[in-house]
Amino acid sequence: MLLVSRLMVALTLTLSACNTAYSGVIPMSGMTDKERAYNLKSYKVGNVYTVLGQRYTPKENWRYSEVGQASWYGPNFHRKPTANGEKFNKHSFTAAHRTLPMPSIVKVTNLENGKQVKVRVNDRGPFAKNRIIDLSKAAADKIGMIDQGTARVRVEVDLEATAALFYPAGQAREAWIMARKAHGQQPYLTAYKEKDSFLKRKKPSGLAIQFGAFLNKDNALKHARDVAMHVPSEVEEVISGGGAYYRVYGGRYNDEEQAEAMLETIKEQGFDNAILVER
Repeated sequence: MLLVSRLMVALTLTLSACNTAYSGVIPMSGMTDKERAYNLKSYKVGNVYTVLGQRYTPKENWRYSEVGQASWYGPNFHRKPTANGEKFNKHSFTAAHRTLPMPSIVKVTNLENGKQVKVRVNDRGPFAKNRIIDLSKAAADKIGMIDQGTARVRVEVDLEATAALFYPAGQAREAWIMARKAHGQQPYLTAYKEKDSFLKRKKPSGLAIQFGAFLNKDNALKHARDVAMHVPSEVEEVISGGGAYYRVYGGRYNDEEQAEAMLETIKEQGFDNAILVER
């Protein structure tokens, strides 16, 4: 990758590049609580940025799969800052991607020889034409592309491996995965009269997360769209003597432990006022 591209990333990306003693070396198993806490705290999608006149929009895409050319970078960037503030380590299994969240795990398959490697995205790039991912030297060596410099590959997000970066096996990890699988679903609108619901509504059959109540319908729908980036959302219109207001809910859960794990995950995403309610 051209050095000018890396320099322009440093100038144009509006990402935190704070110094950290963390090495960026993440094993695929046997992670410590400290490593998981670091990954969760540092997780970011990132802002829109421009490099060499090209505009890029980072986003969560948990169904991402793409075929194209891979390249690799190593000696010239070893120990230099990556886009998320870590120090690049050419000996670790990491990669640069233009739009995927950092960190996230992707599986890279060399279509020329069938070899595969899983890497942790912690940098932005590549910006050379027709390239879709830039691998560390270790990752490139793993799939046999060191000598030729590039290879035709398939890159696929590994949602389960990404979740393992943040949570040990258990309810919290499953809740995080479920929220990501629901990513992008649109909220829908339901309605009932408060008086009728008080008299006739069936006994709650489970739990849901309540994200807030709004007097303005458009504000409720906007908030529900934000919620839908993490969990299926719903807007409920409540009609009372004083008029109408709108409650925003997310998810439905029969298992209390799973619901509490999801609530914890949701709060970590910035929804501090979310609460569990019977529904």
